Amino acid sequence: MAKKINGHCSWGMNRRKRKRVSLNVLVEFKICDKIANRTKRYRSESVNISGNGILINGVHIPAKLLSHLIQQESCLVIEIFLSVSPHPIKAKGKVVWITKDNKEKGDYGLGVKFISISEKDKVILMENLVS
Repeated sequence: MAKKINGHCSWGMNRRKRKRVSLNVLVEFKICDKIANRTKRYRSESVNISGNGILINGVHIPAKLLSHLIQQESCLVIEIFLSVSPHPIKAKGKVVWITKDNKEKGDYGLGVKFISISEKDKVILMENLVS
């Protein structure tokens, strides 16, 4: 079930400015705020992506940290590993919604909106989304 943040849900009217493309690639990220352990890196896979955001699935996060992510729209430092690029795409994003993926494992899906991505990385990303 999706969690509401600022009155918005992960279902209902689609408010995205760009269409997301299904893309399953390796994603690594760190949470970049004062409460989270800034050195802990999480590794998972994308489900879909656009020039404005990404859905990361199968993220195993402790419950205490999860509630913090929901309440604070936490910032993430993200690396997206595309097979066509020798270097990862780097971006910062904020968590805008969270779903529970696998109740048995305690895995979650994170809907992330990009708040910072270099023009060079954005071009590489967009070129690979349309090809």
